[in-house]
Amino acid sequence: MSFTLNPKVDAYLVDGCMRCKYGGTPQCKVRKWTNELELLRQLALEAGLTEEIKWGVPVYTDRGKNIVTVNALKGSGNLGFYKGVLLTDPHQILQRQGSL
Repeated sequence: MSFTLNPKVDAYLVDGCMRCKYGGTPQCKVRKWTNELELLRQLALEAGLTEEIKWGVPVYTDRGKNIVTVNALKGSGNLGFYKGVLLTDPHQILQRQGSL
């Protein structure tokens, strides 16, 4: 499968979102989760979503609608669904934001 990589997302994976004082430094939380974020990025792209940067983080869209974001928090790399509350989760795999 072929997809177009966004160079701004490449920069995010190297430098972070640059919104805090740790952007571009070894202390940046993105650097801690780079491998996981790259895997999540690949999943989003393989799903046929368009890769963009919004609010300093990768956002994946379909027909201009935000679907999912890939980002790093202090303790995890995350795939966050916009309107995730509307998803069914019969196997209870998903976790609500802030519940980690």
